[in-house]
Amino acid sequence: MLIYNDRPIPNIDPSGGSNEKFMNMVEEMYENGDDDMKRAIAKAWTQSREKASALTPEQREQMTNPGILRTSDFTIYPPPRKTS
Repeated sequence: MLIYNDRPIPNIDPSGGSNEKFMNMVEEMYENGDDDMKRAIAKAWTQSREKASALTPEQREQMTNPGILRTSDFTIYPPPRKTS
């Protein structure tokens, strides 16, 4: 395990999606963190939820479907991703 500023850096699990990896890393940071770390994570989570709840439905869709451009006349979709 790596150490930075006398604190362990969480391991990132190579399996699973990037969102899952991120959430696992934050969970590990919270479980192993001191009170300041826990407050910082809780504050960031709360602010994120407040921002998300203030979005209009159109803004939410744009965040969940980036690359889609909608106008009153047409909709442009991004090209499909190449799979290997």
